[in-house]
Amino acid sequence: MTARQPLASPSLSLSSGWFSGLTTNAEVPQPSTQSSRNGETIFTLGPMRPGAVRHVRMYFQVNPTTVAWNRGQDVTLLDSGTPLVTVHRSLDVYP
Repeated sequence: MTARQPLASPSLSLSSGWFSGLTTNAEVPQPSTQSSRNGETIFTLGPMRPGAVRHVRMYFQVNPTTVAWNRGQDVTLLDSGTPLVTVHRSLDVYP
């Protein structure tokens, strides 16, 4: 992500589809804190100045019994709890 304005307390809110039937191996960089709210996982990131770029990488493996079609994997960028942008995506896992 690239900050277009100062972000005092940015965080990523990941829908439950990111973790159902998947094992998380790593998040790079590690979030400052990790919590949950309403079934979503929240990664708190450090402040960002305008023009700052931050890449967040997550490494997963699929659990052997998982089969999924069109599983929602939304992610929302928030600043101090206020949603700024949401990306909607989906995941298919074939047997």
